[in-house]
Amino acid sequence: MIFNSDTSSDQVQSEFKGRVSLLESDVKQKNCSIIINDLKEWDSGTYQLRVITLPRAGSSVWGKRSCPLRGYCNTLVEGEISAEAGLCVVIPCSFTVPDRIQISHIVWFKCESTKWRCDHGDMIFNSDTSSDQVQSEFKGRVSLLESDVNQKNCSIIINDLKESDSGEYQLRVIGLQMEDALTFSQKATVAVKGLSQRPTVMIPTLTEGQQTTLTCTAPGLCSGSEPTFTWRWRRRGESDTDLTGNITAVKTENVASFAKRSSSTLSFSPSAEHHGTNITCTVLFQGNVSTEETATLNVTYVKEVRITQNASVSEGETLNLTCKVDSFPPSLITWTKVSDHSSRNGTGTTLQNNTFSDSAQLREERGTATLSLFNVTAGDAGQYVCTVTHMNSTWKENVNVTVIYMRDPVITGNLRVKEGAVLNLTCRDNSFPPSHVAWTQVFDQSSRNGAGTTLQKNTFTTGDYLENLRFLVVALLLLMIISVIVVNLRYWRKSVQQGPTNTKSPSGFSNEPESLQDYDDVSNATARAPTSPNLLDDHTSEGEVEMNFPQVRFTATPRRQTTNRDSSSSHQDES
Repeated sequence: MIFNSDTSSDQVQSEFKGRVSLLESDVKQKNCSIIINDLKEWDSGTYQLRVITLPRAGSSVWGKRSCPLRGYCNTLVEGEISAEAGLCVVIPCSFTVPDRIQISHIVWFKCESTKWRCDHGDMIFNSDTSSDQVQSEFKGRVSLLESDVNQKNCSIIINDLKESDSGEYQLRVIGLQMEDALTFSQKATVAVKGLSQRPTVMIPTLTEGQQTTLTCTAPGLCSGSEPTFTWRWRRRGESDTDLTGNITAVKTENVASFAKRSSSTLSFSPSAEHHGTNITCTVLFQGNVSTEETATLNVTYVKEVRITQNASVSEGETLNLTCKVDSFPPSLITWTKVSDHSSRNGTGTTLQNNTFSDSAQLREERGTATLSLFNVTAGDAGQYVCTVTHMNSTWKENVNVTVIYMRDPVITGNLRVKEGAVLNLTCRDNSFPPSHVAWTQVFDQSSRNGAGTTLQKNTFTTGDYLENLRFLVVALLLLMIISVIVVNLRYWRKSVQQGPTNTKSPSGFSNEPESLQDYDDVSNATARAPTSPNLLDDHTSEGEVEMNFPQVRFTATPRRQTTNRDSSSSHQDES
């Protein structure tokens, strides 16, 4: 069993529950058409109908038989046939006539209940299409379910119903001979009410960015005028509007020769903007009769993962890390603390409420997970990972947490040393971020009077050592320059002593090699050299060279050589 109109039955197969329904809920209408939604491949197969009735005296399975004359019988539905405006109604009917009579055509009338017999002015249908006596408001709206009248099926369908169509309907059969005509006294009663049936809106699974198609099926299986479909979409808190980029189409499916199903499709690309909003399908029938159905769109989507935090906190404060993701269905969010060891092997510790002490808390709400660590310590610093699992996909976002702290510095070294020895003191600090370490020497006077915070100019920091190093480098460069100048002066002096007979080098000095060993003592000088306004003092005595530089003063005296001395004197006399 896949369907039972008796809702109290519990024998319907579970896989069909809620998926099968009657197109006409009133079983008295003798419309057993069903619709099966959310089809699956295994729904393929053969379906069979069973009708269960309550036995009544003088009635058939679906109606009451009346035989006013021998051989002339008519069977109509007992009771009132209910219908709704804009749709259609079927009046089931069958008849029999004597075998000798051949039916030419049949006629239906609609007349007031006060009339025992309807007349030609009440004609609503005539199978003889040449007749012009059919009322104008019924023309084109009434047809036989079986066009061959010899089949004795007098059932008719009235489309595009109006509430004014309510009333009693009577059948007349007409044979080839005029005397073979008969109007049956039994009547069928039709009651047309306002339209209450709604269209059926089918919404498949919606995924952001994937083109999808919605289907709206009009109520009723009628063969009358095709209805008009309108789709409307309503944003959150806004008025109705059209869906951007939508494509609509109308489809008509013939269910039987006298019945068809009308539907409209709406194709669009859903997004997160559509999630939770309403889509409405309105169906407009003839006579300005309309009905509509509204459905909610549930779109599967996931947005970018976002982390809000105060990633740098001081020791003792509270750390709050919040991971947010907008998605549907809601995502699973977890926080993971990555330790040094776990970062090397790719694992971490997943933080959940049942793993926290009193100093931590995890608050989980729709699309949000907030991790709070109270009274943080240096050990709480490190990398925290927010993992978001949505459907079959996973995203991760990292945040590096730093804890600002400072411990008392520790000084190590030998605090007692001998005069002239090396004093080594090491100051170690334990803090984050690393502190600036400076050494300060405090005068004895300040230490005696307790003014330990008084800092004098002999405070040494790393910058002082660098300044001293720069001074030493400059001093070494000056010494090298002085040495070069001394050597050049020596060559210049020798060339002056030898006179013009000596061969000069391009620089003006003698080519004769000499070494610094020629000088006995840097404090004595026997040669006299020309003076320079920049390097030599004006008051130097004969045979003495004195050079003055900032912070440097020295003289040089060459070793006496008799031969050269005489040669030098003669050259000086000639000059």
